[in-house]
Parts: sequence; structure tokens; C-alpha cells
Amino acid sequence: MASKTSHQRNFSKPPPPPNLSKEHVVIWTGWHCKGDREVSREAAAKGIDVNLVVLFLSLRKKVTAEEAESFFKEEVLLWVRELLDRKQIFRASHVLKNIGLEPNKELLDVFRTTTQTDLREYIGNHLKKSSELSDEVQQSWHFLDLILDNNVLVSKYKLGKDSLECLDGQSRQWKEEIAAKLFLRTRDALLLPYLSAERLWRQLLIYNDTKLLLIWINIQYNNVSGGYKIPECFLKVFQSFPITSEMVNEVASADVAANTRQIVLNEFSKFGIFNSTDANALVTILNRLDQSDSIENVYDILQGKHSNLTPNKFLALLVEYCLEHELYHVMNVCIKDFDLASIKAVTSITSPYLDVISSFRQLTSACSEAVLYDNIVTVSKFLNEDLVDYFKSNPIVLLALMFFTKDADFLNILTRKSFVVGGVELFQAVSKLLDDFNVVKAVYNKLTKPKTCSLTYYDLLERHMKVQAKKLFSFQFGESAMPHFGAPDLVKEYGYSKQINYLTYVRESRPSKACKLFFIEQLQCCGEADSKLVQKKIYKLAVRNFYCVETTTSCVAFLEMIGVDAQALKVAITSANILYSFNCLYESVVDLFLKVENDPYPVLRLLENKIVESIDFESFSNPDVFIEALKFHDIAVRFALCYDLKLPDLFLKQCASHGMWLPLLVLAQMWNYPIEQVKTALQPLKNPNLLEHISHSVQHDIQVDDQSVLMRERDSRSSFLSRIGVQKSVDTLQSDLGVSSLASQVSGGSNASSMGSDLLEIDVSNTKTTLAQTLIRCHNSTDPPRALLQACQLYRNPLLAVLATSYEPDSIVTNWLTWLAVSSEICHTFTNFETVAVSGDSVAELLEKCIRNRFSKVLLESLAIFLPTNPLFHFADFLHTCVNLDFAIPLLKSKLDLFKESLGKCRRYSIVSKNDLELTYLKNKIWIETTCLRLLSSAIEFNFSSLHEQIQFVQCLCGMDIAQYINCPDMQSLLLVLTTLCESGGGVRFDINLYLDVYNSERAVTGCIDKLLEQELFETAKKIARIGEVALDKIVLMECRHRYRNNDHADKSFWEKSGAQFKTHRISPGSVVEFYLEYVDKADNALEKHQLLKLAHEWAKDYDLPTKYDIERQKWLAYVRLDKSKRCDNMVFEAQPVHLTYKEMMEMTAAIPKCEEELTHEVTGVLEWLAKEALGQGNFWQAFRLEKMFGCRLQDMEILKLSHSLAEGVLLPYQLSSEQRLLLSSCGHYRRLSHRRTFLSNRLSSLSTASLSPENVSCLPTTAEPVDGTPVQDTLTLLYILTEKVTVGVEIAHRIFMMYRISLNIEIPYHVIVSNSDHVKMLKDALEDDCMHKLDVVHDFIRVYNWSKDEITDFICEEVVNAVSKYVRSKSDDFLMWNLRMDQEFHLVLQLLQDNCSLLGNKIYSYANATYKVQQSADLDFKISELALVIELLIIAHDCFTADCNMEGISLILKTCQSIVSHLLVLHSWKLIVRLLTGVGRYTEMSYVFHILKENDHFEFLLRKGSRKDNALKAALLDYLKKYCPDNKDLYKIVALHFALFSEVALLWEREALAVIKNLIAISKLEMQNNRLNADTQPYVLFTNTDGTRLCLNKAIENYTHATEFHLQGEKLAKAMKAAKQAELIALQMSLLKGLSSTGTAVCLLNLSQAQILALISKELSFDQSLILVQAYDYTPDWASVLYEQCILRNNTAYLHAFLKHHSMTDSLIQDISRKFLAANLNAPGEIASMKQVLNAVSSVHTKYRIASEMGFMDLVEDLIVGGQLAYLKDTVWKKGYKG
Repeated sequence: MASKTSHQRNFSKPPPPPNLSKEHVVIWTGWHCKGDREVSREAAAKGIDVNLVVLFLSLRKKVTAEEAESFFKEEVLLWVRELLDRKQIFRASHVLKNIGLEPNKELLDVFRTTTQTDLREYIGNHLKKSSELSDEVQQSWHFLDLILDNNVLVSKYKLGKDSLECLDGQSRQWKEEIAAKLFLRTRDALLLPYLSAERLWRQLLIYNDTKLLLIWINIQYNNVSGGYKIPECFLKVFQSFPITSEMVNEVASADVAANTRQIVLNEFSKFGIFNSTDANALVTILNRLDQSDSIENVYDILQGKHSNLTPNKFLALLVEYCLEHELYHVMNVCIKDFDLASIKAVTSITSPYLDVISSFRQLTSACSEAVLYDNIVTVSKFLNEDLVDYFKSNPIVLLALMFFTKDADFLNILTRKSFVVGGVELFQAVSKLLDDFNVVKAVYNKLTKPKTCSLTYYDLLERHMKVQAKKLFSFQFGESAMPHFGAPDLVKEYGYSKQINYLTYVRESRPSKACKLFFIEQLQCCGEADSKLVQKKIYKLAVRNFYCVETTTSCVAFLEMIGVDAQALKVAITSANILYSFNCLYESVVDLFLKVENDPYPVLRLLENKIVESIDFESFSNPDVFIEALKFHDIAVRFALCYDLKLPDLFLKQCASHGMWLPLLVLAQMWNYPIEQVKTALQPLKNPNLLEHISHSVQHDIQVDDQSVLMRERDSRSSFLSRIGVQKSVDTLQSDLGVSSLASQVSGGSNASSMGSDLLEIDVSNTKTTLAQTLIRCHNSTDPPRALLQACQLYRNPLLAVLATSYEPDSIVTNWLTWLAVSSEICHTFTNFETVAVSGDSVAELLEKCIRNRFSKVLLESLAIFLPTNPLFHFADFLHTCVNLDFAIPLLKSKLDLFKESLGKCRRYSIVSKNDLELTYLKNKIWIETTCLRLLSSAIEFNFSSLHEQIQFVQCLCGMDIAQYINCPDMQSLLLVLTTLCESGGGVRFDINLYLDVYNSERAVTGCIDKLLEQELFETAKKIARIGEVALDKIVLMECRHRYRNNDHADKSFWEKSGAQFKTHRISPGSVVEFYLEYVDKADNALEKHQLLKLAHEWAKDYDLPTKYDIERQKWLAYVRLDKSKRCDNMVFEAQPVHLTYKEMMEMTAAIPKCEEELTHEVTGVLEWLAKEALGQGNFWQAFRLEKMFGCRLQDMEILKLSHSLAEGVLLPYQLSSEQRLLLSSCGHYRRLSHRRTFLSNRLSSLSTASLSPENVSCLPTTAEPVDGTPVQDTLTLLYILTEKVTVGVEIAHRIFMMYRISLNIEIPYHVIVSNSDHVKMLKDALEDDCMHKLDVVHDFIRVYNWSKDEITDFICEEVVNAVSKYVRSKSDDFLMWNLRMDQEFHLVLQLLQDNCSLLGNKIYSYANATYKVQQSADLDFKISELALVIELLIIAHDCFTADCNMEGISLILKTCQSIVSHLLVLHSWKLIVRLLTGVGRYTEMSYVFHILKENDHFEFLLRKGSRKDNALKAALLDYLKKYCPDNKDLYKIVALHFALFSEVALLWEREALAVIKNLIAISKLEMQNNRLNADTQPYVLFTNTDGTRLCLNKAIENYTHATEFHLQGEKLAKAMKAAKQAELIALQMSLLKGLSSTGTAVCLLNLSQAQILALISKELSFDQSLILVQAYDYTPDWASVLYEQCILRNNTAYLHAFLKHHSMTDSLIQDISRKFLAANLNAPGEIASMKQVLNAVSSVHTKYRIASEMGFMDLVEDLIVGGQLAYLKDTVWKKGYKG
């Protein structure tokens, strides 16, 4: 107090100016005791006039007014900053307003300059609410927040200060760079004002984000709108920023990844955009267009509106490239459609070749003399640079050039001797032109020499017309007279003297006149004219003029008019013209035909050869071609008939050689060729069956009975013959047959099988039977239909079967089959088709046979005739079309659609009868589909000439999806098979017919594979096997054997590769094992032998083959016998089966035979070592099998077997044998479980050290009655002991022990736990069933199943999420998981993870963050419970990060918490905000939550039930209130009371009381000054007895009273007493004021110094008052001085009496008083009396006697002796009356 007072006294106290008001004087005076800062702040807070403050400060600091004002504002602004730091923005605004500043402007300035994020956000939100923040500032603020939130991303561009002012000072380029990075990370559309296309483009290139780059390009250049699956922000940015050429060029920079560069530039090329480098490189342009699949649209692209490369520029590059690389043809083709002038305009290259092309273009587009001239010159220069030399060699070209040269005159050129073309003198070449061409020279001479002519017309006639002009025109030369026609000499010499006859008129094409003249001459000669002679003359005339149509026509007409047959002449003329048309000479033709009467054979041979050579026999399938050929050949036959020659047979032979039997027979029947000639012509037939049948039909005929009567006793069937025109008798018919011919024969047969009893009475050897005769004979039989069918088969005439249908329409199927068999010649003669027709299988077989023999057309025709409505007709039509290689899918589909429609009308019967008398199979869907499939397979197999055609057909079937029309195997598989065979080139044939049979498809594939294997085509065979779904065993094994034979096994990895191949192709295990064992004896060394046995055993074991144990035994023996250096296989042991119980092991090994081979000691030792190694690796199963195989016995093995037996209940503790007990009690190694779990509960209390010691094993029960009624505890004890005794296989023992303990805790049998494959599910089920000791169970599961850290964290994460979800839904106060309180015992769960708690934290955080994001995006589906779930998960994740001291994780949680709090603030979910705060417990980092709750008046949520125990929250709240709400005592009290902080509340009351007292003292001092009293010089401060003083004192008493009460509640008795004493002191102060006048004063007892206290108690106050004062100040007074002053000097007896009521007069006290008394040498009676009175107050008589003696108070001494208290002193020194 003294120091503070002295400090205040150092303040300068300038006197107030005289002109101040009374109020300002008071304020001025009050500022005297305050510092400059306090003055400034008080003035700003109270709104005091600034000028007054400035004046005060300037006088005090002795500075100018400006400096004082500057100081004042600095102090105020500093205070404003402090207020803002405490989030008191309204107070700060009030302060600023008080000092005349614009609050918003100043706040904005702080907002821009501050580097504190929370302060900036606080001020910014305030200014934003008041609409004082411009959009630009808000954007900068958001930009800065993003920069600070992504410090790592933008660390390269770190700000100097984290303020808006610093940010605004950065360059535009800096902001654009940062904004681009942040935009790609945050996708925040608010960054758009700071973005630039170039920076964003560069960042995308750096990040290699090709997806966004391509979308940007397409948005800018593609006309398609929408459809881009990118965030809206990207779409908005890409639409806003166009792509510039600089951005395009930047793609080619070295900083861009090569792949990204190519993808982006290729995408640009789609729109004709190229960078500056590529735009000048033709190859690069073409490459980019090709990679973007745009090469075909190159010109359309370059003409697009976005293209930066014009077509002319592109063509110029193309021209330059082609010229440079001499690709003239390419250039000519590419630029043919473009204007060369425009191309030349953009290129600097000049080329003669380009000029030539341009010249020809002009010539073809606009031909003119000038253009032609230019073309000649250009081409000449291109061919030879030396034009003179060129034109000398090509004078005609020069002549043309001269002709087309404008204004060029030939004569002038020759005269001037100059001809200049293109600056080149060509007269030298012109001179040579005159030498080369005489005509030109003659013209030249004619033009240059004088014109002279001596020729006459007579000369011209002689020279040009070859007329003897002088002889003819002799009369002109005077040699004779002028001639006339009547001159006798002329008539005699030149007149026509021959007689005119009929020949003259025939020659003149006047046959009628010639005929008339002929008949006149005949009459004149009396009919002696020889017609044959006339005929010969006319013949010769016609032959000599055969080419003249008028003459030959006249000859023919003349002969016919005179009654002579002109047929021979017609034939001769036609034949002559035919030969002449084949380039025969006219003379030779005439000569041949003039000699035809003598030798006609040469003409016939020549004519036949020419005709046959001109006929295209391959096109006879076209009827028109065949008919034209017959017509053309008709002339040769007629020629032969005219001259009675052998009919020409070359045509027949050609038909036979081409297999065209029908044209052959047609021609033979047309002209009745002799049989022998036909037989000879048939020899070239290549088909032996066809040759045999046709030869037989030619040789034989049906004999008709000549004696029968045709129309005798006919029945109703006679109408049929009359309908078909049979009216003649047999005799008449026979008489008509003049020659033996083939007119009645179509085909024949040789078989003589009978069809029934009704046989034709026909002589089979009679080959002259005609169709009519056959019809008559059949009609006359007793059963005409059957007879017709027999005749049909006998004579191979299908027409008879059709006719038979007219008799019996019901037998249409029989007739159809007969027609089909006869037409296709696939059945024996007289086959009984009635029996065939009733069997569906037989009919199907017949149809299939027909297709097999390539009679698809015959089958189609048969169905068209007999069964046109049956679905088979449409299917046959489809097949026939395909067989003819017409694979037009639309056409074929239309045919199949008709088939499907027709098939839909049939019925589907379940079965097809073997003998179907009613022929229902024709309407049975199943039979029709089956038959169609057979026909289809036969068509594929037999009707195509090559495998390529078969593949085409099957492809067509697949393309049409044939399966939708008929039920058939997978045609795609067949196509793959055929394609594979075609690609293999092995020539292997695939049996398609067998493959398409459902029951034999595998056999077809197998057969094909066998053929491929014979050729060692293994890959092809494997492909076929996969397609046919056939096992690959045989193929792969044969391939491996083939490789082995080729010495491939020398490769060390041969067997492993083979094994991998076996697994890949899924070879049967037995085959693989046999394969390996096959080569064991062939192995070159022991290591390879062991390797083979190992591989064989792996296969046998994996597939549980019966030989697995034998192979394993051989494997181990082979391994043991290896050299030690080669026993390096770390995988020698098999993996331990996880779910195999000991009982199952014993059952499985029961079949293992013991090794009968005698093993050496060394081998046995190695085997025992292997067993130990297996146990050491935790592989009990391997060691157990080794023991079974070879009898290896180990003590640890026995212990583990016993442990297994006990755990699985095979043995009970009381069933142990003596050996087993001995094993338990044997001395030796005894080990504690050193690496048991890090924490274990002691729930298994029976496992004490004493009960588990080996010494107690002998005390185990031996009876059948278990201890405590259950053997499980004893079993657990024994397992523990056995685990401690194991030396090798410790992990196995631990596993058994813990699994047994698991079985006890979850109450599931041990063997079930061992055999369970889904241990995770078991654990979850156990936890859900509320098992015992859940945490221990989880721990044991983790250890037993050796979970990885990921598995552990995944499991715990799932459990935590489930527990949190359940807790959130239940709304319970207890948050439990595994019966643990998560808020108190979660650290036990984290111990399961040891050092991996952060991994769990990350997983939980990821789940929580994902859930939170879903809720953020949810609108109507928002759930507050999900946010509660997120909060609880974040709290747990924070605990995980805290356990690992993971600061990064903790900061991540805190950041997310901030976001969630913001979200919850919008929702006003105060409870969840508080839960998040208290759960995380980071009160310092999350102090903003306190601000939020405080500002929103929900601070009481922090004081919820249960928070009282949170000491950290208590401390944080108190710190917060002290720091940010120091004036809010009510809130402080509420918080303190909630947390039972009574002492803190009491301290508040005490502080308030002290403040009141302090204020009262200050006011009192001012009052003293006003009363002209200097408080500094006065001994005490004086209180005036005013109402204000009493009010302040009363308030102070109340405060101290409250403080006392709260101290008592807080059990702080000492502090309570101290507060009570202070209250008592104030009450004393009030008592001093009591009774005073309103202006009276009393000494201030408050805030006293020790000197003041001593003075008051010594002089002013009574003892009771003094006692109160010293107790209040805890002052220890010098009571001797006080009593001396009060009682001795002042004679205040009451004071002494009051003192003695509270204190005793001690010896030391009275001695001090006596010394003071003696030292003062007081002799006044009153003083002596007072001293005696004080001395009498001493209780000790001895002390009283001694002091009284010292002071000479004899009366007191006498009284003491007389009184008997000191009677023993009577006889000593003292005597009565002695004054010694």
C-alpha cells in the first residue's frame, strides 16, 4: 500500500485551468492520482471531452497539444486492440466513437492489418453484419483464409504477414498463381476474381490433370452443351476463360509431362488448333489428327471457326513436304481438289513440278490458246531445262507451240530468223524443224518462192485418178473426132453384150422378176430347166455374197418362189456369217462352202469348234444363258442334219466335262442324238455315280405291250389320261417312233428290288419306252399310284411321283420322298417309301442325306411342290441361299422369320413316335427343329468347298442369332473353333456334324484335339479345348512331355513353370501327380528328385489323394538325404491348418503308415531336428505327422499333445496317466509367461502362483469328482503349467491356453472355436451375447489369430461405431462398449493397439468425416442424431491421437471441430457444441466455443449435470472468465458455485469489498483536500460521516460476510476467520462514525500501515477495538508498549481490565512493562498506582514478588508474605518495616 501510494505521489499534478467548470475540475483533480494511460482510457470510456484530456496530458507531460493528442489516440487505439482481443467489439466501438473516430473505419483498418485469424474473423463478421464490408474486401478475406488453411500447398508463396494488408500488397501474378493452386484444391467458386486462364491452365498442366484439360477444351470449342460430369465451379470457370494461343503453346513446354502433352495437343487437333511448333510440322499435324481419329475429316476441321491453321497453309506444308521428299504422286492426289494459286500464295517454295500441275489444272478447267501455250512451255521446261535441245528432239511440240503462240507468224519467224519464248531464242530448233518435215519446208518454199504452175486438169486426172487422159480425151488433142454413144466402134468395143437372165435380177435383189423370167425360160425350154442346177447357181451366188444381206435374201426368196427348199441355203449363209464373224478370211470361207457338197465335214468341225469356244458353260445356271447357248449351237446341228452328217457332239462333251448333265440330256432329247453318241459324250463326266446312272438310263427303255388295248374297260381314272392328252393307241405311238432316241427317257436305274405285288409288265431292257407309254401302263395297273411310284424309281423320272399325287393326295409324303430320292439319286430302286414315311427318324435321315450330297436345291424344290406350307420349306430355302454363298443377312433373316412364323403354328409334342402312322411329326416342333439342326450341320459340313466358306456361313449364323429360330448349340463356339483351326494352318478337319449333335459335341472336340496333338499344335489344341469346355489334361501333359524331351527341363524353373501351367489349366490332380512321379526316377540329381516329390505331394495334399502320405514320406526321406548345403528351402514345412482340431489330426493321421525302411541314426537325428524346427515355427501339424511317419519322439511334443488333449476334453485332469503326471511334475526348465498380454484382469483368481507351481501337481484330483463341481478350472491350471514347461513350441502352447480361456469366457466348446473359420463373426456374436470379460476375450482373439494392426483397427473401429450409434440412439447417460465406460476406460481399449492408436484414430475420423459430409449435403434428410454420432466419433478419434501424441491428428480433429461447431451454431444445437468441447477437452484451442456460448447467452450449457467432475473444464472456465470477463462477477460466481469453488467465490466477495474500500478511501482523500487537509501529511485518513460513507461500509461488510460464508462452505476456516475479522473491522469503523454529525470525521481504520495500527491501539482505541483491529490486520502488537501507554501513562484502568479478559499477564510481558517504567523514571502517584495495578494482574507470585522488590513496592511484597503465598520468606531478607 505504501509503495503504491508513493508511486501515485510521483504523478505530476498540473493545476486545473481557471476556466474549467466545477464538474471538469472534479475530473481534473481525479486524474492527478492516475497515470497517463488510465487517464486516456477513462476519458475515452466516459466520453470526456478530448480537448480536456489533451490539455491535461500536455500540461502533465510538458509537451505540445499535437504530441499529447497523438499520445492520447495511441493509448486509446492500443486499448481498443486489447478490447478486440477480448471480443468486446461493441465496447471498442463505443470508445472509438467517444474520441471522435469512425468506429467502422478503424475496425476495418484493424481488420486489414491484424495477423490474428480469430480476431480478423470476429471483426469481419461484425462488419459484415453491419454491411460495412465491400465485396472486394470479403473476397480478399476469403482468399486469405484459404491461403492460411492450405499453408502446405502454398508454402512456396508464403506471405510476409498473415494479414489482408499484406495480401493486397502482393502482385496480380502472385495472386493468380496462388488462386489457381487453391482453386484446384478447394474448388471454391469465390476464387474466380483472382483466377486467370493462363495460371489455371499452367497448374492443370503441372498436375497432369488431363481430364479437366480435355473438358476445358471441349467446353470452349465443342458445340455440344452439357454432359460434363464435373463440379459446377469448374464448369463456370471453363466457360469464363477462353483458351489463348499462348496457353496452347505452353503445352509444348519442357515442364509438361510427355503423356499429358500428347493427350492435350491431340485433343486440340480435333478442332484444328496447333501450337506454333506443330503448326509448321506437317508430320506432327498428321500424327495428331490420326491419334485423335480425325484424319479423315482433316479439311472440315481446318475450315472450322476455331482452327488456327488454314487449309491453304496446311496444303502449303503438304506441298513443301512432298516436294522435299519427292512425293509427287501423293501431292498430286492430295491437292487435286484445291486451288493451287491460293496454295502458292502461302508458300515460298517454287517447284517446276508444282508449276506443271498448276498448268494442267488451268488447262482442264479453262482451256484456251493462251493456256495451252503456257502449258506447252511449262511442260517443256519441266522435261528439259534446255528448251532448244528439247524442241530439237520434239519438233512436233515446237510446231504446236508456234501454232498456239499469240501474234506469232510462221513466215515472219522464218524471215526474221527469231522465235523467242520465255526469253529463250528457239530459232535454232525452228531451223531443224524445216529439215525434219519436208511439208513444212515445202510450205516455206512455197511462201518464199514465186508461184509457177504448168499442170492441167488432164495431168491431175492421170496423176490422182489413174486415168489415161490422153487416150480418153484424144479428141482434145486432135487425134480423133468427138465421140458419141451410138458410134459403132464404141458399141462394138465397150457395149454390154451379155444376155440378161434370172441371175441378173437375183443379183439386183429383184427375186420376183427373176422368178418370172425363170418360169418364162422354163416354158420356152419346155420344162427342161434343171432345178438342181438352178439351185447350185443360186447357192454359189449366195455364198460368194454371204455378207450381203440384200443378195442372200434375194437368193433365198427366189428359191422359195420357184418351189425349192432353201433350208440348206439358209443354214449355209448363217454358218458362213458365223465363221466370218470369228475372223475367218473371206476367201477361205467362200472356198469351204463352195466345196461343201464334196466335203462338208471341215465346215462342220470348224463351225462347231467356233461355236463351242464362244459359249460360257460356267454360266449355265442362268436359264437365259443356257437358252441362248442352245439357240447358238442349233445352227451346227441343223448344218449336220442338212448334209446328213453325224450330229455334232462337242457341246455334249463340254457339258459332261463341266458336270452339267441336264443341259446334255436336254440337247440330246431335242435332236434325238443316237445312244452310242450320247454314251461317248458322257465319258468326260467326273461323277462316277452320275455317269453310271445316265449311262444306264440311255441304254435301257421301258417295254410296252403292243397287244394291249388302250381304252378298254377304263374306270373313273381314265379321266386323268384324257386330261393330260393321252388319246393315241400304243400302235400309233410306236408308229410315230421312227428312230431310236432319248425323247422318252430322263433317267434310269439298275436295281430290281420289288415294291409290292403290283409289278409293271414292262420289259426293262426296252429302252424305247416313252413317258406316255409309261403313264398308260401305270394307269392300266390295279394300283396306279404305286405303279407310278415304281416307274418313278425305275425310270428315274420324278414327274411320275407328282402324277401319283393326283391319284392319292393323302400319300403326299410318300410321293414327296419318292420324288426327292429319285431327283437326288440317293436311294436304291424300288425302295418302299411308305415304310420310310411313317418313321420321323428315317425321313430326317433321308433329308440329311440329301443335304450331304449337295442337293439343297432339289430338297427345296421338293418341298415347294409337295409341302409348301411346312416350316421345312422356309428353312430349306434359307439353306439353299446360304449354300450359294449369298450371305445377305436381311434376306436370310426374312426367310428365317417366315420359318419362325410357320413353326409357331406347329404343336410341340413331348416325344416323336418311332412309327407315326398319322405322320404327325411333320407338325411336331421338336421334330422340325431337330431335323433343321441336322440339315444345318450337314450343310455346314458338306456343302461348302473350303474352310473359309464354312467360317463365313457360321459368322452369318452368329450375326443373325440363329438360336432365336431353332434350338441349337452355341454357334459362336463353333465359329471360334473353325477360326482357330483356320489360323493354325494345320489342315485339321473338324467334324461339324458331330459337334452340332448335342450328345456327341464333346467327342467331336476330342477328336479334333487328338489330330492337333499328333501335329504337336498344343496352343491350338488348348484353344479348341477351352472353346469346347474339354479338360486340358491330355494337352498340357503332352506339351510338358514334349518340352522335357526337348531338354527344356534343364531350366531350373521347368517344374515350377509346369506346375503353374497345371494350375492355370486346372489339370486333374491325379494326372499331375502321375506326371511328377513318372520323372522322379529320371531325375538327374537328388535335389531335382526332392523337388519333384515335393510338387507331387503338394498336389496330392491339396486334393486329398490317397497317395499323399506315401509321397510325403518319400519327400522327407529325399530331403533328409540332401547335402546340408542344399537344405535351404525355407518353405520345407507345410502351413499349419488353422481350423484343425487335435481329434481331427489324430483321425487324419491314423491312416499314415509307419516307415518300414530302416533309418540310420543320422537320418533319425535330422528328422527329429525337423520336428523341433516345425514346433519352433508353430507348426504342430507338421511335427505331429513326422512323429507318425518316422516315430520321432520329443518331450515338448508330448507336452503339446497333452495340452491339446486337455483343452479338447480328450483327457480330464483326473484321468492323467502316471507318465503324464510325471511329465507335469518333472523338474527342469520352468518359465513364467513372460510375454503374456500387456494387461490382464485377475478374474481367474484360481491361477495363483501357489496353485500353479509344479510342487502342487501331485495334489491334483485323481477321482472322477472334479474340484468345485467342474473340471474347467483344473484344466486351465494344468494348461498354464504345461505352457510354462514348454521349451520348443511356446507359441503353440500359448495359443492352446488362450483359446481354452476364450472358450470359458464366451461359453463355447473349445473344438468349436478351433474349427470355426470366421473367428471375427464368432467374436462379434460373443460380444453381442454379453459374454464375460469382454476386453480379455478381445485381447485373446487378437493374440490367438495373430491379427494385423489393420485388422485390429478395423474391428475396433467397427465396434466403436456400433457402440456410438447405439449410445446415440438410446439417449442413455452411460456410454458403454464391452462393459467399459468409454469416457473413463477407453484407454484400456487403446492398449490393444499399443503404438497404433493413430491408425484407429484415422479410421474413426474418416468415418466421422464421411458421415459429416453426407449431413452437410443433406437438406430435408438432415438428422441431428447423425451429427451426435459424428461428435462422439471425433471425441474418440481425438483420444486415439492423444494416446499416440499425434499432433497432426489432433490438429485435424480440432480443425474439423471448428467446422462442426460452425454448423451446430447455425442449428443452435448448444448441447452438442458443449459435448464436443468437453469430450475433446482441448479448452485452450477451443476457447472460441466459450465465446460463442457467451455471445449467444447459453453459457449455462457448460454447467450441465456431470461437468462438476471435469477439473480441466473448471480450470478453463475460470481462466476464461478471468481473462475475458473480469467484470462479469455474477457469471464467475455461477461457475464457481457450480464447481463448488467456494473459496474462489469468497475471493470475489473479498475483492469487491477491497474495491469498495479502495474507492471510499480515495473519495475521503479528495474530501480532505476539499477541506484544505493534505492527506499526505495527515497521520490518518479521515472518513466523513456521510450517507455515501456508511453505504460503502455496509456494502463492504456484506461482501466480507458473504466471503466468510463461502470460505466456510469450502472448508477454508482460516480464510473464513480472516474475512470475518475484516467484516468485524468494518463494523468497528462504522461504530466510530456512529453518533457523529454529518460533517464529523473519524479515523479510517482501513488500509492502515503497521505504524498507524500501533499508534491507534496505543492512543486512540480501546482494547476491544484494538483487538478487532490487530486481528483484522493479523498484526502482532507490542502489548508491553501498548499497556504501558494505555495503563501507566494514560491510567486507563478499563483498558487493563479488558486486556486481562482476553490475555493473561505473562512474566515476560510484566517484565517489559516494568523495564519501561523504570527506564522512564516515573514517580507520579497515579503512574505508580497504575503500575502496581498492572503488577497485581500477574498470576505468578514469584514474578510479582521479584518485580515488586525490584521496583520497591514494599506494600505489595508485604501483602504477598502476609497472605501466606510466600510464607517461607518471612525468615529471610524481608522484615516488616524494612525499607532496605
